[in-house]
Amino acid sequence: MNRLAKNNSSIILPLKENFSFENFGAVSIWVNDYLSQSKNNNDLIFCKKLPVNQSYLRKNVVPISINGKLFTNSKYIKKISLEIIKKKINIVEIHNRPEYAFYLAKNNPDVKINLIFHNDPNTIRYSDNVSNKKFLLSKCNKIIFVSKWVKENFLYNLEDLHNNKTKIIYNFIKPIKKFPKKHKTIIFSGKLNISKGYEIFGKAIVKILDKHPDWNAVVYGNEQRESFLFKHKRLKIYNWINHKKLLKVYEKSSISVVNPTWDEPFGRTSMESASRGCAVITSHSGGLSETFNNNLILKKNNPSELFSLITHLIRNKKLLLKIQ
Repeated sequence: MNRLAKNNSSIILPLKENFSFENFGAVSIWVNDYLSQSKNNNDLIFCKKLPVNQSYLRKNVVPISINGKLFTNSKYIKKISLEIIKKKINIVEIHNRPEYAFYLAKNNPDVKINLIFHNDPNTIRYSDNVSNKKFLLSKCNKIIFVSKWVKENFLYNLEDLHNNKTKIIYNFIKPIKKFPKKHKTIIFSGKLNISKGYEIFGKAIVKILDKHPDWNAVVYGNEQRESFLFKHKRLKIYNWINHKKLLKVYEKSSISVVNPTWDEPFGRTSMESASRGCAVITSHSGGLSETFNNNLILKKNNPSELFSLITHLIRNKKLLLKIQ
C-alpha cells in the first residue's frame, strides 16, 4: 500500500465501524496498528462520527455525520467522494466494502484504489460473484487479504485468471519480551453469540468451574441480537474494554478459548492471546490455522469436547506451561 505525504492518501472504514478506544472492531485495530508502524502515517481516515463521549483511535480523522437510522452505505460513500474531490486525494484504501470501490471507480476514476478484505468476499455485496470480482480486479490498484483463506475464497472460480494485483497482509501484534505471571484464569473475548462459539464455551465453562474450584473464568464482549445466561460465582462477564487493557488481561490468563462455529477470516483473538502466553484452544475454522502453530484444536466443536480439552490442560501443568 503506497502512502503519500500531505494527506494525498486516505483510508475509508466501513460505515458501521467504530474507530474508537471503546467498541472497537477488527478493522479499526488492523488500521491503527499498521499506521502506528508506518513511516507515512498521516493518511486521512474517513469514518462515521462518534458520540462526544468517545475518542477516535487517531487524530487525523474526517468524521462523516450519519443522519438518522436509515443512513445507508450509498449515502456514506457519496459524502466521502465529495470530500475526496475537495481535498484532492488521489489514493484511497477501502476496508471490507467493495461497493465503495465500485462507486469510486465509476464516479472518481482518477483515484487509485486499494481494497482490503477482512472477511470472506463471497459473503459481501459487490464481491459475491465472478463478474463483480473481475470488475474489482480491473479497477483496483491492489486487492489485499488478511489471510490466505480469504484470498482463496476471492479467487474461487477465477483459477485461470493470472493477476499480480492480489496480496496477503496479515494482522500483526508486538510480542511481549518476558513471559508474564499467570493466574488460573480462562478467558473468552468477542461477540457473545453462537457464531463465535460462546454458547459452547458457556456450557463447558460452568462445569469446569464446578470441578476445579481454584480456577476462574472471565468473558469480555457483548451481543444485542442473542442472549445467553451463564452463571457461576467464579465466572465474571464484562462489556468491551480498551484494547490495551484486554491485552493485559491475556497476559494474566492461562487459557484462552477461541472456538467459532463459523469460518473465521483470520482469528485476531487467537493471535493476540497466544502472543501473551495463553494456551489457546481453537476450532477448525477458516483462517484460524494461519494465526500461529496450534496443537489445541477441537476435533468436535461442542461443550463435551471443550470440557475435556480444558480439563486435560488443567491436570497437566507441565503441558500447559509448555504450550504457553
